[in-house]
Amino acid sequence: MSETDEGRDQAVETAAASLRRQPPLWLALIIGVAALVLAALILVQIVPPLYALVFPLSTPLPDGAQEVEHGKPERGAEYRIYRIDMAGLDVAAFYEEQGSTCRYIGTAEDALDASGGVHTVAHCTGTKESGGQSVSWEVYIADGYREDQGPTRFRLYRYGLN
Repeated sequence: MSETDEGRDQAVETAAASLRRQPPLWLALIIGVAALVLAALILVQIVPPLYALVFPLSTPLPDGAQEVEHGKPERGAEYRIYRIDMAGLDVAAFYEEQGSTCRYIGTAEDALDASGGVHTVAHCTGTKESGGQSVSWEVYIADGYREDQGPTRFRLYRYGLN
């Protein structure tokens, strides 16, 4: 045998040995698919909390509501008092559109017939969920304030994120 034949034989043996060391293509595909599935499972767990951090949940507010007072008592829920130039029944209807359940105090005629005094219109409760987070609220709506005070005010209690 000549030197060229020996070199060729050695090159063939080296190529054959490297082919034996490479995993088969189907094994590489299975590992790749498993890695993608694992990445998807991890993302499903991570994305909702990150979304809630970037876009935190807030309680719904009708357009034009102006904050009058903000209270954070030592005990109990945080609350805010708002004034708005809408009728109390319209504010309650807004919260019902946002998914709240409202309990009306009296009838619409009682509210319209009130003799200029402040009167409670409705009590609404609701919850909003997104990205594994939730926020709940309670709203007490009152009508009959002077024009410079309202004429409608509502107290919004916000119950923390879970």
